[in-house]
Amino acid sequence: MSSATGSTELADLVEAPGAFMRSGPGVVVRKTRRYTLVAEPGGTWAAVELIRLANDDAAAAVVEVQAFLTETQTTTASWWLTERSTPDDVEARLLGQGLELV
Repeated sequence: MSSATGSTELADLVEAPGAFMRSGPGVVVRKTRRYTLVAEPGGTWAAVELIRLANDDAAAAVVEVQAFLTETQTTTASWWLTERSTPDDVEARLLGQGLELV
């Protein structure tokens, strides 16, 4: 493995540890081209990681994550925004869909 490949994999792991997980007893992992979702059914927090939305995806993504919360009986989603998240104004777009900074 080259150091560039290792660096990329390490950055991916730090940004989105859930992208390296699989569903199993006690955890649900759902990977899409736009994000990865991780939740413990019946728990408090779900993680939305590896966020790669197109300019017009924010509204649909919020609806899909809400459905995932309902499905897993999880109460709160934590959206992990990083400098690699897209689009560049993803935070403003998600806030425009009613999400709140906590």
